[in-house]
Amino acid sequence: MATAQQPRYMSGEEKRLAKLWRYTDKVHVAEIARRLHRNESTLWDFFKVPDSESRGVGRKAALDDEDTDRLVGLVEEMVTQADTRWTVSMDLIQARFRPRVCRRVLQDALHQRKMWFHKLREKPVLTDEDVRARYQWAKDHRGRTPAWWREHVHLHIDNHTFKVPTTAAARRRLAARRVHGAYRAPGRSLKKAHVKGARALRFNTGARGVLVAGGVGAGKVLLWKVVEETWCAQTAADLYQGPLKKALVDEFPRKRFWNVLEDNDPTGNRSRKAMDAKEEERIVTVELPKRSPDLNVMDYFIWAEVEKRLRKQEWSWPANRRETRVQFVRRLARVARALPEELVNKAIGDMARRVERLYVAKGGLFEEGGKTTP
Repeated sequence: MATAQQPRYMSGEEKRLAKLWRYTDKVHVAEIARRLHRNESTLWDFFKVPDSESRGVGRKAALDDEDTDRLVGLVEEMVTQADTRWTVSMDLIQARFRPRVCRRVLQDALHQRKMWFHKLREKPVLTDEDVRARYQWAKDHRGRTPAWWREHVHLHIDNHTFKVPTTAAARRRLAARRVHGAYRAPGRSLKKAHVKGARALRFNTGARGVLVAGGVGAGKVLLWKVVEETWCAQTAADLYQGPLKKALVDEFPRKRFWNVLEDNDPTGNRSRKAMDAKEEERIVTVELPKRSPDLNVMDYFIWAEVEKRLRKQEWSWPANRRETRVQFVRRLARVARALPEELVNKAIGDMARRVERLYVAKGGLFEEGGKTTP
């Protein structure tokens, strides 16, 4: 394994020197490892020499120039075919490429040709006050288990506006927004398959958007209300006293009060009418700090998962297929209600890991991916 100061993978220059010393100067592998500040097993794996000195080698992990040329051509073909409608991941590349080799071999070959996966990052801008509030929130909620977030918080809620694509062109524009990036070689960044419209750029999808007040709890979507009125204090109060209260009573009939996690929207959730409605209906708020979508399961998972499943359904649709707003609203509800219980529970339980990472980041932004806490 490489030292802490070294990159994980050997660079092209390191590989050149290693071959020169090994095959021209006849230097022992142990000495080459010392010169490059690499683990000896890394060099044995690189040389793949089955002699008596070897401490063991892994599976064949090298592509010749011809194979690498084919790999580059395949990746460019797949990216062009996807055309920003889906992400060309390493799993897809590995499934298509022959001969079969491990992911590391494919990545090394692409990196040698200066082809890297370019990811787009979008994060909220935090003020110093936001950071302090988030840090305090992390201190208050740190140590709570995934089971606590699933069982103690009865409903995680948020609002989201879905665009309604009535035509193939509109569906394609929305699909492109979900593509994070693509492998590319130098000089191809402005090719059609590598460019997508800016997220802030507005365009007409063919119908008015759909505002949904949604919420998950007990491993499923409990609240899914299309809000046709303007979102305001009265609309929020009606939501708490109507569909939201009904969803809680239906799922947790024996509770004396219910805990609901939500953001601090001043026009709705935090308005006086909404606060009075929650108090009357015995709804206790677990309030998130400002600008913290990374702490609301609706924001960091549910909305995106529903969008992904909508777009996946549309991949095979013919170009002349049209969908009315009413049809879209029905399909949207079906997709949301069909989210698997295991998937929803796992997403809710991820709050424990996120709070820990927020604490380590002292209230700042943190890497949301990964399986373990820092």
